[in-house]
Amino acid sequence: MLTLVAILGESYEATAEICGCAVGTVKSRLNRARHQILQELGEEGEG
Repeated sequence: MLTLVAILGESYEATAEICGCAVGTVKSRLNRARHQILQELGEEGEG
């Protein structure tokens, strides 16, 4: 999902259709993925 939205520029709606899930699922999984990336970069909680 992160690849579809952040790199390929797909909308949440298109990503949900491609993945066969709800738009809310796309949003929550993207949020989790972004937080995980920030955590691994050591930037979680900054800003």
